[in-house]
Amino acid sequence: MNRALLELQEIDNSIAALTREKTALDDGTAARGARDTLEQAVAASVAQTQKTAVERSARELELKTAEEKIARQQSRLMSASSPHEITALQRDIEALTRARGDLDEAILNLMDEGETQTAQLAKFQSQLESAKTEVEAIETRFASETARLERELAAARERRGEAEAALSPAEREKFAAFAKKFGGIAVGKAVRDNCSACGAAILTFTRHEAKNQQFPTCEGCGRLIFIE
Repeated sequence: MNRALLELQEIDNSIAALTREKTALDDGTAARGARDTLEQAVAASVAQTQKTAVERSARELELKTAEEKIARQQSRLMSASSPHEITALQRDIEALTRARGDLDEAILNLMDEGETQTAQLAKFQSQLESAKTEVEAIETRFASETARLERELAAARERRGEAEAALSPAEREKFAAFAKKFGGIAVGKAVRDNCSACGAAILTFTRHEAKNQQFPTCEGCGRLIFIE
């Protein structure tokens, strides 16, 4: 069998391997998804942190107002003369004092929440920066590897065209038919008395007869077999 058939098969094998490698490249889809999820987490965390800050400011304003009212009522109490007015002012001061206590507690809780949320936001932001860096690295690597593989594929296809052109019409037809039948692997090679395509042992008779045949085949898989 013409060695050129084996050389054509080896080129096809190389093209198939390069194509698989290109298909398997990480284009960054998963990394971009993780980055987008973190961006959403950061946005939600920012919104929650801002909401807590606004609520805390509102409670602090209420506390200031309550303290001012307490101060005014205490001032009025100092100058009050009638028992009825004194009692009313005392009740008012007690109510305001309880409200101030509730506001103090609410503000402390909001401060704790704010600190927790700020720490969580910082964590998300740090993770987001790392995710962005990872996406950039993956996309850069993907572009570089894609370009390399496309160059290698172009060179391999050019070699294939030259190799195929060197075949006779009958050889091209036979190779194409066997490649179609056997999923792209038309030719095997005798390696240590075994077919490289299927691993079947090559009989002595087959080895001998192959020298007299234009298109010898493997008894195991039926592919064309090149025997030196």
